[in-house]
Amino acid sequence: MKIWPLLCCWLLACAPKAPKELVLAQKTSGPPAAEVRYRMQEAPNQMAQNAMAHVDGSVWDGGLQRAVEELLSLTTHRSFSLDPRTTSLVAARAGFPGQAQFTWVVNKGELPIALLQRIPRSSGVPIHMAIAPRKFGDGRTLWMLGWSQKWADIDPIPRDLELDQPINIRVELPEGGKCQLYIRPPDGAVEVVSLSNGVARWVDRFQVPGEYRIEVLATKGQFSRVVHLFSVYVDHPPDEPAFLRMVPTEIQSPIEAERWVFEELNRIRVAQGFAPVKRFALFDEVARQHSAYMASYGRAVHQVPRVTEGVSWAANNLAHPRAHHHESVATALTMHDAMFLIEDSPGHLERLLCETCTHASVGVALEPVLDRFPRLFVTVDLLEFPQGPPKEIRH
Repeated sequence: MKIWPLLCCWLLACAPKAPKELVLAQKTSGPPAAEVRYRMQEAPNQMAQNAMAHVDGSVWDGGLQRAVEELLSLTTHRSFSLDPRTTSLVAARAGFPGQAQFTWVVNKGELPIALLQRIPRSSGVPIHMAIAPRKFGDGRTLWMLGWSQKWADIDPIPRDLELDQPINIRVELPEGGKCQLYIRPPDGAVEVVSLSNGVARWVDRFQVPGEYRIEVLATKGQFSRVVHLFSVYVDHPPDEPAFLRMVPTEIQSPIEAERWVFEELNRIRVAQGFAPVKRFALFDEVARQHSAYMASYGRAVHQVPRVTEGVSWAANNLAHPRAHHHESVATALTMHDAMFLIEDSPGHLERLLCETCTHASVGVALEPVLDRFPRLFVTVDLLEFPQGPPKEIRH
């Protein structure tokens, strides 16, 4: 992809001073959103209507609009990048319940039709979107775009809670299926709560002040999808986002990134009270190959269409007996941001903290591009061996 969404963002080194020719955008006015909910509304102006005309099935969302405007207010230079910490935070502050993605482009002021046409589309799935411009002193315009595919409905939830205040969560999957709620508290391990489609459930696990990251994973047959990702804040206001920073200039080594990711994995496990895992070299090459496939495909996915059915499939053809794989994939400009993206998802964090896993394989590949700064594609597989460690099949 030419433009990077939320899962393709990066962390930057330092924020420069705003150039004098920059016309600063105003921060979103009014108090922060009081609820986590979709905020469907009429397009606020002709520009918004024109933008929606280029995205089939789109609806304007007030929460995404708040997040887009806050991101615009955080830019101090045109050579900035969207880092995942900031995009995750502004979406949470806005109370947007979907898995929001953001991207941007600078042009001479015309509506960025090519940018709008890159939004993924799925038949019958509404797309919540928002877009806002910011003019520079030299006459060029920065366009910030936010969007999210709405795979499920969710009843409004208070964003700000008092200690021990329960919330009522009801998720409705249009196509049916099962769903699970993953809750990452400010301290302790991820908790998993079962939900019934369309049935409300009280959740009362808010005994510690701070941010609770919540994810809803829907499963139908063998296929799973994140349908909601948001935060609630217990007796603690949301953090204030930092200014967006400059694009990095030094490309990170994939080999060094693999070493760091494995060490960071064990640091996370030990900090949460879990035993560290050992590196399983036999599957490292399989994970590395999968990352290379993703890098060529341009997206972080568990299966690359018409190329590979995934790491576990390749590992089963390589070695015996079979292992159980708990996999996470991500793409970012730095290894630090890739791990943040995995940790930011309570469901993926729960995979990193697999209690029965004893080994892990890590593979990192660099995106094969020359026209922009390349991203790192990361594959992390936590492994458990119920029948003993797999050994390579000799043909």
